[in-house]
Amino acid sequence: MTDLPYGPRRLHPISMVDNAIKAAPGALIGMVGAVGVLIQRNPGLAVLIALGILGALLLSAAVSWWRFTYDIRSNEIVIEKGLLSRQRRVIPFDRVRDIAIEQPLLARLVGTAKVRIETGGAKKDEGVLDMIELSAAHALRDLVRDMHRAPASAAAAELAEAPAEPVIFAMTLGRVLLSGVLNFSLIFIALAFGALQYLDQLGIVDIERLIQSRGGGNVAGLLTFRTAAIVILLLVLLGVASGVLRTLLRDYGFTLTAGETGLRRRRGLLTLSEVVIPARRTEAARIETGLVGGLLGWHGLAFQTLGADAKEGGVQDAAPFARTDEIAHVLEQAGFPQLPEAPMSRPPARALIRRCGPWLAAAGVAAIAGQYLPYAGWVALALVAMALAAMLAWFREAHLAGERALYVREGLFARRLWIIPHEKLQVVATRRGPLQRLLGLSGIVPDTAGSPAVGAPRIADLATGEADRLAARLLADFYTARARIRAGLHVT
Repeated sequence: MTDLPYGPRRLHPISMVDNAIKAAPGALIGMVGAVGVLIQRNPGLAVLIALGILGALLLSAAVSWWRFTYDIRSNEIVIEKGLLSRQRRVIPFDRVRDIAIEQPLLARLVGTAKVRIETGGAKKDEGVLDMIELSAAHALRDLVRDMHRAPASAAAAELAEAPAEPVIFAMTLGRVLLSGVLNFSLIFIALAFGALQYLDQLGIVDIERLIQSRGGGNVAGLLTFRTAAIVILLLVLLGVASGVLRTLLRDYGFTLTAGETGLRRRRGLLTLSEVVIPARRTEAARIETGLVGGLLGWHGLAFQTLGADAKEGGVQDAAPFARTDEIAHVLEQAGFPQLPEAPMSRPPARALIRRCGPWLAAAGVAAIAGQYLPYAGWVALALVAMALAAMLAWFREAHLAGERALYVREGLFARRLWIIPHEKLQVVATRRGPLQRLLGLSGIVPDTAGSPAVGAPRIADLATGEADRLAARLLADFYTARARIRAGLHVT
């Protein structure tokens, strides 16, 4: 293993360029605003202002690089940064769970890496070392692994070699491309409609003529309709291409291995990333199925983790495009309960009154208003469609309190199955809205540590007595599971 750079050190000098590139968009906005006003009145002054902004940008990046130091000691990492307000952070190795390594394109070209120091209880990374030597990043990661491995003696530590972590899931290039095709992006459709409106304002495209003449039979209308069809086809192709490109950049070379501290994920085309999904911080499993992918038997597995990167919403991908047996294998390696085998319970039929009733009532009002107001009939149809969607969502929902976990299924187009081990539950909240109380219904929200504010699992409707019994059972299962853990037992 390469020796660690003990003693205070600075980041690689290329980090100055990286910081300047990251700050460039904000600086360019200010530059364009200042130069745009003066370019006609005083071109010389405009050039000086532009050069001054660029100089300030480079100077700020250089000062930030100079004032940032890190020191890897025998039992801790010390990070100091800041110009006017100095910050000094000491991270003991006892708190470090693992080291996540990322290599953006610029870092790969110069042989550096971005290191994220992950700890057990932090909501975010305790420390980030951007642009350090790749050999030092690997050495720091190996040091943390060795500490968690805790060999019996120093001699054994010197002789023992870290065993290769077994691969439990991987994605071939063909699978990555297929995943990208099914991850169709609609962003180009929104951009195209905006572009059509802009061209209509310029007089290049006449949208009103297109609508009026598509069935009129005249040559101009037919050509316009064919042009619109070609545009729609191009939008679909661009959407597919966007999904493929985004998935390829993110999931190329996707490999998941099982280590001593958890699962280790490696992926990325331009930006190589290596992230550990720690077993101790894994709170729930989420199996997501898309509308088209589900028909073809493809699913995605992710873990909700405590302190995960905020950019990923507290969720880490483990098998983003996998078959059911592959997901079951990953769950087993992660020590998670398996997929439910017993039938799941669905919400009572009277919940449809709460789900669909308000939409249908509003649709009735809109239908009556349609006698006097234009387009109110279309609003009524849209409201009926919303009621139908609410009914389909009710049909998809189900739950099961199993021996080891609570299973919650929900979602309409993107269907989700949550697996929440009993020992991970923090709070089981029972909620009753005004209409639910009238119908004798209650909802249950099973809360875990690090649960997101939006998108968390919930059981929307249960009979009130059943909801109270389920909440009591989940609480009893939690105490039983925690007692087993303290006693060193495992449920099989």
